[in-house]
Amino acid sequence: MINLKLSFILICVTSVVMGQKMDKSKLDSTIAGYYKDPTAPGISCAVSQNGRLIYRYAIGLADLKEKRAITSSSHFRLASVSKQVTAQAIYTLVIQKRLKLEDPLALFF
Repeated sequence: MINLKLSFILICVTSVVMGQKMDKSKLDSTIAGYYKDPTAPGISCAVSQNGRLIYRYAIGLADLKEKRAITSSSHFRLASVSKQVTAQAIYTLVIQKRLKLEDPLALFF
């Protein structure tokens, strides 16, 4: 369920950043809305555009045992979650017509 929420947040963030002015307070409240259980791990989100950090937000706990708050500088073990981020990036490029799912990898390497 957490992966599904993370994917949804990534989709929302990608949609907000692509050619639109970002409403940071609306994005803050959207992300905060997913953090309803203070006993669950926290959420951190960062958005960069053209190599520049334009948004960051963190809510909740990084360490549940020690009750240490999560920050926008917290480190994470991503494991297989990066596959979902990559899939979202590819899907975004497909929507922009900058990539076709049928394109062979040889076009890019």
